[in-house]
Amino acid sequence: MGFEKVEIVVDFPAQERAILQFWENTGAFEAVRCKNQGKKPWSFLDGPITANNPMGVHHAWGRTYKDAFQRFFAMTGHELRYQNGFDCQGLWVEVEVEKELGLKSKQDIENLVPGDRFASIDRFVQLCKARVDRFARIQTQQSMRLGYWMDWDREEDFAKPPDARRSYYTMSEENNYTIWAFLKKVPSARADLPRVRCHALVSALRRRYQPNGNARRLRTCGPQSGFRTLALARPSG
Repeated sequence: MGFEKVEIVVDFPAQERAILQFWENTGAFEAVRCKNQGKKPWSFLDGPITANNPMGVHHAWGRTYKDAFQRFFAMTGHELRYQNGFDCQGLWVEVEVEKELGLKSKQDIENLVPGDRFASIDRFVQLCKARVDRFARIQTQQSMRLGYWMDWDREEDFAKPPDARRSYYTMSEENNYTIWAFLKKVPSARADLPRVRCHALVSALRRRYQPNGNARRLRTCGPQSGFRTLALARPSG
């Protein structure tokens, strides 16, 4: 009995597409969800990446780990939510929109609609949301191509408001009003604590964007002036 011919040159991308098509044709993802429905739940909350650009290799790496964990618990008979998330807020989205508009400072945002500060801010917010929607679509397609099993938004879902989509979005009204309700119940930030402030971004900086250890200088990039060096005030004693 002879053996089947083994190809010397393997087209791995073609194999991947064939597997994706096999899953699609057999309804494999839906079958697993149906099989585990009503069983002991395993809660997985996706730490979302920002929908501000296409995914990078590091995002694909992390999502591969997430997919492996979910597949393991699905194979051990657990019910999963399979809900993806998108981070929609932050300076990075704002900065990219500012670049697209050619703005030189945060004050320029208030002049997008001449003579109407609030209409200008509203227009800027809508442009930021539109950028998030654009790259949420791209990241969804990239993740599906990666073979990452989630209850992904389809084209008809993107026509809905964020609160009604399959994935969760941090720009949803539910998320925003929940945050506001929480902030009203917690004490205000102490005014006597030192803050690292970027003059270009007109904002304080999160700890992760600050230098480690006892470093006293930080370089940040603003849209109008390139890198700026800030002195960090640290309390003595």
